[in-house]
Amino acid sequence: MAVGVGDLTTMTFATSGWTPEIVSINRGGLSRTVIDRTHLGSQGWRQYLLSNIVNAGTCSLNIHFDPADTIPFGPSVAFETITIDFGDSGDTESFSGAISSVDNINVVTDEIMSATIEITIDGEPTGFTS
Repeated sequence: MAVGVGDLTTMTFATSGWTPEIVSINRGGLSRTVIDRTHLGSQGWRQYLLSNIVNAGTCSLNIHFDPADTIPFGPSVAFETITIDFGDSGDTESFSGAISSVDNINVVTDEIMSATIEITIDGEPTGFTS
């Protein structure tokens, strides 16, 4: 993969139609649980099993916050297809996800309001992955 610039990167939420104005994306990695299978009769080195279940993790966004926007968050909001278009690179990633937190809403004199959004990914992403 060539090194690129994130210019023109966008994210769209298929059901709600929300398109955040993104400042930065932190796309967490994939993980598997490591299970310690060492027991009281074990000697020498610890032994482990790798889970067959993969966790697609989360995706955190720093966004320009507009209080007039309806962010798809709350008890009635379901998972929806979310697509990241990495702009100039030509790569995309799609996944089922839902906003699991809205945090760090910053309102500062003479600055654009901002917030941090965390998205929990449900199932396997397609396209570009960590």
